[in-house]
Amino acid sequence: MNNLEFMYIQSLLLEKLGISLEDSKEYLVQSRLNPIAQAHGMNNYHDLVKYLRINKDNTLIKSVLEAMLTHETYFFRDVKFYDSLKDHVIPEIIKNNRHTKELKILSCACSTGQEPYSLAIMLTENFPELASWNISIKAFDYSANAIEKAKSACYTSYEVNRGLSEALISKYFTNNGKHWTLRSDIRNLVYYFRANLLENLPDVSAADLLLLRNVLIYFDLDNKKNILKSIQTYIKPSGYLFLGSGETTLGLTNELTKVRINNCEGYQLLLS
Repeated sequence: MNNLEFMYIQSLLLEKLGISLEDSKEYLVQSRLNPIAQAHGMNNYHDLVKYLRINKDNTLIKSVLEAMLTHETYFFRDVKFYDSLKDHVIPEIIKNNRHTKELKILSCACSTGQEPYSLAIMLTENFPELASWNISIKAFDYSANAIEKAKSACYTSYEVNRGLSEALISKYFTNNGKHWTLRSDIRNLVYYFRANLLENLPDVSAADLLLLRNVLIYFDLDNKKNILKSIQTYIKPSGYLFLGSGETTLGLTNELTKVRINNCEGYQLLLS
């Protein structure tokens, strides 16, 4: 891939999604775009980029953007984080919301659904008192393909064995040959929709718990700031924001304060 072709894909990702693609990722672009090119009757990514630069085919551009997104995720990713939720954060939210009996969670850039479903399993497994509550777990991603898979709640043996114990698999999933399907009652706790982090989210109210984990690392400085500024409006005054273990709000916003929760760090709104 020559520099002009790579720079075109870089600019496309930055313009449409705000994602900053490192200069060292040429191999990734080639491997992900060749199948798209061949599916559209082209020889390779060279032909694909050339076609896009001339024709501005929006449908094909969406396919390219989806192909370039990273969907690395698995159930109960970062055990310390989920332990902190189970032992500290959720009990605190239950105490604060005992009169309304409502619990609202928002999972941003949820990929193929393992994060929101991990939350649903954790709540069901550890907090039977929530059975009478109004639980709202909303989750979104830019990728239409990822959202469709998340809605299906159907995973391979490899996927369920990444983060789930045999006990949880047998309790919450049904085996269908090579795939495992999540129980419908757990599946129905999560509402999925497609959205872009750089745009306003449709019909989303403030959440007690907002997850933006392992997402900001893909964006440049300005878009990190823009995303945090926007996402802060979806956190309740007493609610929590969690980023990935290697991510921080330092230098990005002055409206969030860091709080230490067991072995994890979360963020809350600074109240005036």
